[in-house]
Amino acid sequence: MRIKSLYSFLIGIAYAVQSIGIPVGVVTVKPYQLLAITLVYKTSFKKVLLAITVFMLSHALLVVFFNGQVTFDLAAYVFTIMIVVYSYLLLFELKRSFGVVLMANSFLYFIGVALYLYALYSGDYVNIHHDVSERSDLVNRISSFVFFDGTRVRYNGFALDPNFYSFYVNILFGIALCLSYIHKFHLSRLFVLMSAISVMLTLSRVGVVSFLVLLVAWGWVGSGNIKRLGVLVALGVATTLIGAASIYMGRSLFSYEDVGDSRLWVWFFHLKNAWENGVGYMGQGLTFDVVRYLNGDIFHKSTHNTVLYSIYCFGFGITAVFILMWLKRLFSLILSGMSERSLLLIALHLVYAMSLLTLDLMFTVPFYLYMVFCYMYPAKTRNKF
Repeated sequence: MRIKSLYSFLIGIAYAVQSIGIPVGVVTVKPYQLLAITLVYKTSFKKVLLAITVFMLSHALLVVFFNGQVTFDLAAYVFTIMIVVYSYLLLFELKRSFGVVLMANSFLYFIGVALYLYALYSGDYVNIHHDVSERSDLVNRISSFVFFDGTRVRYNGFALDPNFYSFYVNILFGIALCLSYIHKFHLSRLFVLMSAISVMLTLSRVGVVSFLVLLVAWGWVGSGNIKRLGVLVALGVATTLIGAASIYMGRSLFSYEDVGDSRLWVWFFHLKNAWENGVGYMGQGLTFDVVRYLNGDIFHKSTHNTVLYSIYCFGFGITAVFILMWLKRLFSLILSGMSERSLLLIALHLVYAMSLLTLDLMFTVPFYLYMVFCYMYPAKTRNKF
């Protein structure tokens, strides 16, 4: 039993520590990558893994056939497979050892916040845009917990990016909410509290709003418990206040001073560029850097939108299929009768979409963790485990 608990604890810890790794040659291997490599033999989804591999190879061949070229970034393909493997491992351990996995994340959340406060107190942080050439330079350093761009201070968490980290916390929190309701698991108050603190300190607008959506859904489902509802209202008010205070921070949808700095312009330009550069229905293949397809003299910004990122990698056709699959699940959940279970799943589904529309999340664990969750828990059945 102790060995199983330790294994579950390690699986849980690996989810949180995204910016901590072991230097190996010219790359830094992350804990979840090591777990995926060493524990893949334990998985019971070899057929699924084989299907993913076949899909990737088939897509690469189709890109070559239709477009005459492919950006075969081997590291991106291998990295994606490892993420999918780890996502399955994590979800299975959540089902088997729910409390242990969440305890591991609560522990890391506490450590991260403590290190963030220590870095602020000691002044051990750097200007993210001027003092380091790449964010990866901050790996395994205390200063990595603070996002400081010269004027604003935010909590980076373990992801080297406050917006990314809020996505990590929100997706695990949302999946934990759903599992606790479906399987009658006990959801630790410490986990809820540390999740709330972690998201709010990031000052991520989408992250804060997403967490509030999950809280409202949870409060509605548990409205029979007055004490719980009171806690949720208090957390909701605090989250709303911090969200409102952060509206002026970061890049806005519209920028009247510099149109090139607005998100809408970034999205429009990437969509226009993808169409004009012949991305077509099949895309150019998986790659870590879609900016390579841009004319750097005119524009040099990442997509800040996973749907647009998917268009570059998989083309308009396959991306449209992904969008239809998302809509199909949403409508299936709505048509299932708006039960308490459906309400939680809908909230998580919307939070996932809000994050994908504002960030490049193609190569993050929670991006695939939610896909695995959807596969394991179809909309019209109680669960598939």
